[in-house]
Amino acid sequence: MNGPASLIEEQASEPQPPRQLIEFLIAHDASSLAHSDATLLQHLIGTWRLLAGWGMDVACCNAGLFHSVYGTEVFRQTAIALDERNAVARTIGPEAEYLPYVFGMMESASFFDAWPDGQERIELRNRLDASALAIDTAQYAALAHILLANFIEQMAIYSPALRQAMIERFLRVAPHLNAAAQEALATSAQSAGVGLDVRVGVAALG
Repeated sequence: MNGPASLIEEQASEPQPPRQLIEFLIAHDASSLAHSDATLLQHLIGTWRLLAGWGMDVACCNAGLFHSVYGTEVFRQTAIALDERNAVARTIGPEAEYLPYVFGMMESASFFDAWPDGQERIELRNRLDASALAIDTAQYAALAHILLANFIEQMAIYSPALRQAMIERFLRVAPHLNAAAQEALATSAQSAGVGLDVRVGVAALG
C-alpha cells in the first residue's frame, strides 16, 4: 500500500493520532515536505507518539502533532500559513493550537533562558518581530515536553556535540518534565553517549 493516505494502515501496530488530524495534515502537504530523514508528517506523528507514551493530555499530544506546521527558527518550511490558524484551532482546539504557534514563532533560547518561578505570565521572544509571546506555567511545561519529544524523535541525525548541547539545555527545564519524560531524557543521554548524568542533574534541580 503506497501513498500518504496509507500511513495509518501501514503503522497500525503503533499508537496513532486521530485519523481526522492526520488527514488534515496530509491535506496541507505535511506528507510531501522533507524533514530530518523522513517527511514532516512522519516526524509529527513520531512526536505525538512520544508525548502520548509519556502520558501527556490530549491537548498537549495534539499540539505536538502540529508543533512545527507553521515553521520554526530552524525548520523554515511552512505546511500551514499563519492566516490559517483559525482552521487549526477548529481542528485541534484553541488551547492546543496556541502551543504550536508559540513553538514556531519563539526564539528557542528565550524558552530555555526563562525560569518559571511562581509567576503567572512568562514572556518569550518572537523570532519574527521580537515581540513578546505570553504563556503561563502550564503552557511552559507543555512546551517543554513538546520540545523534548521533537528533539528525541530526530536525535539520530544530530552530531554528538549538538546532542550534548541540547541535552544540557533540557537539563535546565527538567523540573518541568514529568517522570516519564525525565526518564526518556536520561535514556537518550545514555544512548547518545553523552557524558552527563541527567538523573543527578534532575535531582539537584528538583
